[in-house]
Amino acid sequence: MGSGKLELGIIFVIHNGVGILGNSSLLCLYTFSLLTEHKLRPTDLILNQLVLANSVVLFSKGIPQTMVAFGSQYFLNDTTCKLIFYCLGIVLWICKLLCCLDTRTGFLRKERTWRICK
Repeated sequence: MGSGKLELGIIFVIHNGVGILGNSSLLCLYTFSLLTEHKLRPTDLILNQLVLANSVVLFSKGIPQTMVAFGSQYFLNDTTCKLIFYCLGIVLWICKLLCCLDTRTGFLRKERTWRICK
């Protein structure tokens, strides 16, 4: 294994570690808000679902890429590979849908604010 592959593997490990840490902290913050019965904003549920979708992407794409960067080959059989790509496609579709919903709710809030100001 060359030094270039080792450096790339370390970068992938850091990237996955920071992503998993960030997603888990946001998920814990949302759970804490639910348990303490704080008032939630309408976008909190959408952001929570984006965090979960991002976590699935990290686990289904980030970890296999990290293993390949460290030199592991043929660690997924055909069925597992197809399942990972299927889950990845669904999660990416859900992310796009949730981003559109988040944009729409923000637009509606601004529209209501303008009505109140008039």
